[in-house]
Amino acid sequence: MSKLYSNVALMKLASIQSQYAYREMLSFMLTSEDRKERYKYAVKLMMAYPHNGSSIYSYAMELNDDRLIQTLNDVAKKFNIQTEISEKYKEIFEVKDERVQLIPKGTIISELLFDLAKEIKANTFYMAVGFIFSSGLKLLYPLINYIYDADGTIELITRSLQSFENEGRNNKIDKGTVIFLNKLIDEINLSLFTYTDIFYHGKFYYLANDEKAYILIGSSNISKTAFLGNYELDTLITVDLKNEKKQFLYWYEEFRQQCKLISHLDDTKYENFKWESELDILLYV
Repeated sequence: MSKLYSNVALMKLASIQSQYAYREMLSFMLTSEDRKERYKYAVKLMMAYPHNGSSIYSYAMELNDDRLIQTLNDVAKKFNIQTEISEKYKEIFEVKDERVQLIPKGTIISELLFDLAKEIKANTFYMAVGFIFSSGLKLLYPLINYIYDADGTIELITRSLQSFENEGRNNKIDKGTVIFLNKLIDEINLSLFTYTDIFYHGKFYYLANDEKAYILIGSSNISKTAFLGNYELDTLITVDLKNEKKQFLYWYEEFRQQCKLISHLDDTKYENFKWESELDILLYV
């Protein structure tokens, strides 16, 4: 992972609650192959950003590293850091009088969605986006796993796979992302779709239980840069499913009917580009 600042500078930035430092250190914790470095950044994250304790702990849980989890548990206990219920985005989903809210700049969308899911004990998660990358799917994995553990429904529509049936090489998605998608299909029962007729450019996230739905619509694709770095514009819409029209759900279901279901992807058709964002694709093209 390339950084604009040295490790020492990142630690100093973290001490003053820099959002940049939080994002860079979180990314390093999730992607580093060096366990010692991963532990260092995980502990520093937990101590420097205690109000993010729940999110940090949730990400760490998905790394399948028992020693790391025990380390963070020890840190949380020693410094009285909450790891069960996040309060970070409480002010967003407790605004009772606003059906439509503009998401503040700097919000980490993957964390917000996870908090919203826990707040309503969601059992449905639908996504329909233009581009997807394994870097973004890994940030969403705690949420995806939460819905799976609740015996819920997880679906994803993406434009990135528009040419998945082509015999030749596909150049809108990298091999690592394809492998990760196959993993989600096999292990988490993800239903994967793509729309092949024309270019789909929307960004739609739908979380719901039987009574309430949160819909996020805006500019954020499923990528690390969209969730952690870009200047995105997203809107959160709250819907009472018992008393309001289910127009967003109806839109999604109608759209899904026009899409093709993908049961498995042949990863040999894709290049090992290590892409993390839409910019990587544009630079390649």
